[in-house]
Amino acid sequence: MTAPTVSELESRLNAQRKLVVHLVWHLARTAPNDDFLDHIVQDGDLLDQEEDPGADPTGAFAQQARMAAEVRAIVDQVRARLDAESADRQ
Repeated sequence: MTAPTVSELESRLNAQRKLVVHLVWHLARTAPNDDFLDHIVQDGDLLDQEEDPGADPTGAFAQQARMAAEVRAIVDQVRARLDAESADRQ
């Protein structure tokens, strides 16, 4: 078996991201309060001194920052979808 190409990996990640956006959108629509999306973002935010002290702090921070940025991007996409849905109802 050959290793997947960059294009194949990108396609897989895009498909997974699309699925995650849809699932989070559905959960946000049925959430009992408006804090659901805020909690998702807060869970991904960096806390001071959170990285492993034995690890390369720059590399560890950079990876976690990229992950937090991706979570925020997904939540932003869900919020935009919810806003569009709300505007369509008005």
